[in-house]
Amino acid sequence: MIGTILLFVSPLPGARIGSYELVMPIARGGMGEVWLARLQRSELSFKKLVAIKLVLPQYAAEPRFHAMFMDEGRVAAQISHPNVAQVLDIGTVDDMLYMVFEWVNGDSLQTLARTLDADGDRPDVAVVLRILADAARGLHAIHEVKDESGEYLAAVHRDISPHNIMVDASGTAKVIDLGVAKSNNRASGETTSGSIRGKVRYMSPEQTTGISVDRRTDIWAMGVVLQFMLTGRFPYDGENDVVILTQLATRQKPWTVTDEVSDAVRSVVCRCLAVERGARFATAAALSEALEEVIANEFGSISSAEVGEYLGEKLKARSANRELRVRKALADLPSSSTSGPFVGATGSSEFSASSVQSSSFRSGAIRVATRRRVWAWLALGTGVLALVSATGFAAYSRATEPVSSLSTHATTALRAMPPLPRLRPAPTSAPSASPYVPLPTQVSSGKALSPPVSRTPKPDEPFDSRK
Repeated sequence: MIGTILLFVSPLPGARIGSYELVMPIARGGMGEVWLARLQRSELSFKKLVAIKLVLPQYAAEPRFHAMFMDEGRVAAQISHPNVAQVLDIGTVDDMLYMVFEWVNGDSLQTLARTLDADGDRPDVAVVLRILADAARGLHAIHEVKDESGEYLAAVHRDISPHNIMVDASGTAKVIDLGVAKSNNRASGETTSGSIRGKVRYMSPEQTTGISVDRRTDIWAMGVVLQFMLTGRFPYDGENDVVILTQLATRQKPWTVTDEVSDAVRSVVCRCLAVERGARFATAAALSEALEEVIANEFGSISSAEVGEYLGEKLKARSANRELRVRKALADLPSSSTSGPFVGATGSSEFSASSVQSSSFRSGAIRVATRRRVWAWLALGTGVLALVSATGFAAYSRATEPVSSLSTHATTALRAMPPLPRLRPAPTSAPSASPYVPLPTQVSSGKALSPPVSRTPKPDEPFDSRK
């Protein structure tokens, strides 16, 4: 049981989930982990790198969370756009949910901003506009997604931030992580009234109140991302989340860019950050068109390839380190994991644009790739159990040890002690006699005390305490 939980919490490289072989962790959170994995088809010698999100069993076992996770996969399955990370598979292994999506070999806008800020630099304006114009097109594809019957799902991302906008090595922007997305016909139902989802600094005023939101909430978040990337400041910059939530809920006027950018860029930011959502861009497509117009008027043009070259230069060390880590992780995979039967082959994981079905694999579908690691866990568990047992037995033995088993030194010490003085029994003819001896009266007169004389009365003489 303990070993199973440990494997769920932190799998080892080489563990398998169906046809997917875990390579190395790339992100961790309170609800699970994201791993780089390798899709393998041994009969075809086919290999492809993917990313796989693993959800911890304690969350996967919750019916509402399970339904929300499946909703995310169901909505994402309908989306096919170059600026949205494609979901490839979804399923369950024992008590753990997993989702497989395309591996974006690149970095997030958050990483770019943090790296440049450490060097005292700001991102290039044209590069930021190109990335967000492309991301807005991907966001529009999310908003316009339909179900199998052709009905709009009215999907809203609700967690747009620099963390969830990736840029791959070719310079293509990708919107990722629909984990808090909302749609009309979720199997898990609408979000509980009054609940708040997303990162506080990127929330819209209506989002903080827990009321129903639409695509214009994501437009606000795109405006916050644009302003942050260009200036490093947020519309509401309180000392903590409570202060920011109060500013949002009371609809205070946000701070917007001033002299840092051109009037055209400022106009786009201010329209995105309109407190009344009716004054914002109606769609993400309209936002993308406005950004494209600014690019054309102020910079002529900038391609995704130029964005890739810019990020490759600014994040050169990070990119090289990532490539080195991936190559090393692939080389360090246990040789036994590249051949032999796939764990979970008796189950199946079906996933398509028309259906999402979770599959249950046999118990033990996730396991360590080599026997040596299994034996290491068993040896560690046995050693801990033996240590605990020995400690408990020793404590019990000391607590129940008889007095006769005292050490020789203790016994000798007891025998060497001087004998206690013998107490003279009280007279039997005085049943009410006090055990305490009264002080002699001579003390009050200052005379010297003389030792008391013991006198035993005769049998026919009544006892007189004054004698």
